[in-house]
Amino acid sequence: YVGSKNTEALSTVLSGGLIVYILLGLGLIIPLLVFSPYLARIFTLSEIHSAEKIVHVIRLMSLGFMPLLFRSGAMAIPIGLQRFEIPVIVTVGYQILSYAVALLVTLLGGSVAQVVSSTVIVLWITALGGVFVAWQMLKPFKLNFTLMRSKNNVRKLFSFAVMSGVSGLGSRIFSFADRLAVGAVLGLEALAYYSVIISLVTKILQFSSALTSALMPAVSAWMASGAIERVRIYFYKTTYALLLLNFIIASVLLVFSAPLLRLWIGESFTDHTLMPFRALIVIYALISLNAPAYHIANGIGIPWLNAIGSLLGGFSTIGLIFWLGKMSGLLGAALANSGYLLNFLLIIIMLVYFQTHGRKK
Repeated sequence: YVGSKNTEALSTVLSGGLIVYILLGLGLIIPLLVFSPYLARIFTLSEIHSAEKIVHVIRLMSLGFMPLLFRSGAMAIPIGLQRFEIPVIVTVGYQILSYAVALLVTLLGGSVAQVVSSTVIVLWITALGGVFVAWQMLKPFKLNFTLMRSKNNVRKLFSFAVMSGVSGLGSRIFSFADRLAVGAVLGLEALAYYSVIISLVTKILQFSSALTSALMPAVSAWMASGAIERVRIYFYKTTYALLLLNFIIASVLLVFSAPLLRLWIGESFTDHTLMPFRALIVIYALISLNAPAYHIANGIGIPWLNAIGSLLGGFSTIGLIFWLGKMSGLLGAALANSGYLLNFLLIIIMLVYFQTHGRKK
């Protein structure tokens, strides 16, 4: 909407978003406040950690949901306006401040409840600071609080939120489901090996995604102004650049994988995990090539492609773990992650999309 200078639609989106965040925050806070005595029963009690103390901590923790939501919503404004340094400063500032305050409270002999309280206070400070920054950035647009009247806008935003939510939630769920599958097929010892090496190689994917995440708001703005040729060029450029970068990263990790693992987790652990680790390096270097296509699909407004890719890749990987894990043990479980290579279809679809829509200026 910023790209198309549609301030009326922008007003309705921000107003609707504010209402949703408030309702979502209350929907998280109220049940925790009401049902905290029942939730406290989940934890093992002792003389130090009584039910009353746990209830108190849960209720204190619940007060952090609202500022957490407000901060996330506020930081969507500079991201949408392509001022990426602001959310980085806020996020890093929060991490440093929260750790520093929590450490200070602990050193002064504070209780768990006081540490939680300090974290909630820091959350509110950073949230209010983020909202103030977002408010200042939106002032030039002269927006008004307007409820959504257009069913088309509501339908479009709702479908986007659902599909992007399915994609994000799917990746989170499957990142735990694969470990459960490995534990079920190969046992706890193999699960320990698998968890260590998979946690390291997935950083390749996270790094690639972080490098290309700016494409989503940029592509959205370019599409709104009709600059599809610019989107096409950046799709090719970022994919080629990531291919080169991942080749370098994978090559270095493959060469130094043995000494790296020995230094990190010892000789015995390395003997069990070296080949699976190398297999995962290659697989995740390939999987992460989808990062530009993923963010561009969101920017174009077709997040359902990412949702389908996330679900297909996740289910394929879980199925392959049960099959290859039984056949080849830990190496088979590592190779099962190649199920996520189904997401290469996303790159092909993006190629077809840009060919179909031509080279428009």
